[in-house]
Amino acid sequence: MNINTPFALDACTKDTILGVPTRKSGKTMEENFVVGRDTIVWVFDSEYSTLNDTCEQYVFIQSDLKPVFNCDSLNNSPIEKVLNGVCEISAADLNVNVPVARDACTNAPIPGVGRRTSGRSMEDSYVVGRDTIVWYFESEYS
Repeated sequence: MNINTPFALDACTKDTILGVPTRKSGKTMEENFVVGRDTIVWVFDSEYSTLNDTCEQYVFIQSDLKPVFNCDSLNNSPIEKVLNGVCEISAADLNVNVPVARDACTNAPIPGVGRRTSGRSMEDSYVVGRDTIVWYFESEYS
């Protein structure tokens, strides 16, 4: 990654002062930036002053890789429920387990966000018949 070095001007001499970088993650500037967040702290220190100035530059690296999830695990375990004497069941009583994917780079867990093809919300009751939940997995890093 090509990072331009910022500069400041000395208040008295107007000399150019190049920023000296460090990373809050503790990694050196030569080490790779990985998916996620880091901060570069730039220090501007003039030989003519007893004070210095600092500036933070935020770095957020993302990936174009999709989260990893095995859809077959859902297709092999449909949710079936027999209702006795009623025509619907509350979402809380149906107890739909939220599947979890993994970020392709960090392996961080990504809980699914479900949307029902019936147009009902995930909190609405389930009526007798068929409904399909489409699970979406979105990583903050992709």
